[in-house]
Amino acid sequence: MYTSDATSHGHFNLFRIDPSGGDPVRLTTEDRDESSPTITPDGRLFFSTWRPGGHTDLWEWTSQGVERRTDLTAGVVQPCPGPDGGLWVLLQDGPAHRPALVKQKELLDTAAVPQPPGAPPRSYATTSLDESSPYQSMNPRNWRPDAIIGYFGAGPGGIYGQVYGQASDKLRDHSLLLSANVYGGLKETDGYLAYMNQGGRITWGAAAFHMLRPNLDHSLGKDAPLFSSEERYYGGLFSLRYPFGKFSYVQLDQAVGAAQYSLYRPTENFLANSGLLDEWRSLNDRARFQLESTFRLGYDTIRYHALTGPIAGNSVLFETVGGFQPVKGQTYATFRLDAEHYVPLPLVEGANVGFRGAVGTSLAGDYGRSFLLSSFDTLRGVHLNDANWLLGRHYFFAKSELQVPLSFLLRSPLFSSVEGIVGMDFGAVGDTYQDLWDKRVLDVALGANIAFGPLVLRLQWAHDFDIGTPLPARQAWVPNISLSYLQL
Repeated sequence: MYTSDATSHGHFNLFRIDPSGGDPVRLTTEDRDESSPTITPDGRLFFSTWRPGGHTDLWEWTSQGVERRTDLTAGVVQPCPGPDGGLWVLLQDGPAHRPALVKQKELLDTAAVPQPPGAPPRSYATTSLDESSPYQSMNPRNWRPDAIIGYFGAGPGGIYGQVYGQASDKLRDHSLLLSANVYGGLKETDGYLAYMNQGGRITWGAAAFHMLRPNLDHSLGKDAPLFSSEERYYGGLFSLRYPFGKFSYVQLDQAVGAAQYSLYRPTENFLANSGLLDEWRSLNDRARFQLESTFRLGYDTIRYHALTGPIAGNSVLFETVGGFQPVKGQTYATFRLDAEHYVPLPLVEGANVGFRGAVGTSLAGDYGRSFLLSSFDTLRGVHLNDANWLLGRHYFFAKSELQVPLSFLLRSPLFSSVEGIVGMDFGAVGDTYQDLWDKRVLDVALGANIAFGPLVLRLQWAHDFDIGTPLPARQAWVPNISLSYLQL
């Protein structure tokens, strides 16, 4: 028993074929799709089919026609023989399905619906392949843009904005990706242009990059006051990723380039007044050759909703980076562990509770990397880019967030969806391990996420609690207003 669309109307109907030989025999001819035929031990043939409204019911084929055996508000698919003449089925429960047993006494007894006369199957046009040519993945005619998204603004300080673009060939084995964040001009641009080859089991790629990385500066030694500087790291990168299975992978990146350091204007004035500016410039006056090797081990089963983003599953990422500046003899290393878990809620489609936690540490070297956390995604009770609370060589945080779609209350052609947010964050960032205790933050966040197609506007406000440490913000509620991509 099987279903096929070898029909005049193109819908899937029931067919039977004898394994010992002979032509297929068509059992149903109705203008609707039928699926999952199964035969019970007593020889009865059940299947599922759609009815007006989009629901599926169980039907039985008999020599007189087909008879409906269920009348449920939820969809029923995949019937299988059950105990005592009953049937195991999958019952639609929101976006998912769950097993259920339909007992024999619960099967309806309805009149048979005769089958209309069947017409011959549709004929399909054929094309000769004698003059075909091999597929050329690098031919521009076989490429197309997948997504191009960007927004920019200009002011006295320069041009600011973000752009993301992706293009791939028709078989999607090769891709080009462009991602850039502009913070005033070309030298203040953080981004990359990458080529990815996914034609085999091993995914490999190469990229040109320009990274902006704030650091707590230790180049003047331990006795100097602590201040922040910016590292510009630019060059090329080669990447290899090997999947162990559908959800786990190992990835190796090798970056080769140059690192150059600069000071923010307030920091430059501070060092000039302290008499340390000339010494800092003598140590950091020119670009230096730099190598960085990255090892990642990941596991990811997160599932996404088209309008709200992640809703279920888990992810764990371990990352370690080793850096080397051969001219200066500087080495450094960083370690990071990040984990997420999402639990879907059954009452409202797309509602979920998300949990995320991460730890990171940077070791060795006066030029070792620092971590700058995004307050929007970690500690919402801290103002954006507040270096006193978000920049350091060590960090940890844990957050939980309840997301509930409000489409049943708020609908507008101006946006795709609106979801209410209730969350709580706890964590700290510091230059020493003692700072992690002295700067710990606990906050609660309230707000909404508003989706406009692929973009989401996050409007959230966070309130800090007094847990025996100075509060990172003086105002009662810290605003967190950001625009980002829905699936990122």
